[in-house]
Amino acid sequence: MKRLRIKSDWLGISAAGLCLIHCMVFPIIVLAGGAINEEFHDKWHFLDFIFLAIGFIAVRYSARSTHYTWIKWMMWITYITLSLALIFRESLYWLEYLSYAASLGLITVHIINIYKGQSCEIHITD
Repeated sequence: MKRLRIKSDWLGISAAGLCLIHCMVFPIIVLAGGAINEEFHDKWHFLDFIFLAIGFIAVRYSARSTHYTWIKWMMWITYITLSLALIFRESLYWLEYLSYAASLGLITVHIINIYKGQSCEIHITD
């Protein structure tokens, strides 16, 4: 059995960063490629939920390990804001911009948590 140790803050930064890149690249692909079929659109947006699941794990472990209450609150607030913005972005256009801000906020909070030295490790076994 193999153990893989990953710092939860780095996992959170990676997930939020990839989500941000993913959300910014999709409109460029649509503009460059013209109209795309619905199947590609659905598969592309499915990645949002994968990033949210990884982000949930990272926020859960990072928030649990920090001694600063305000960091815990900011992690959960930015994660919930990002989640709601991604889920409901089809109904209100400005939620896409809110998701960018929430993703950047989540990256910032994880960096602050690393800077404060409160990162914990996640143990994943195969």
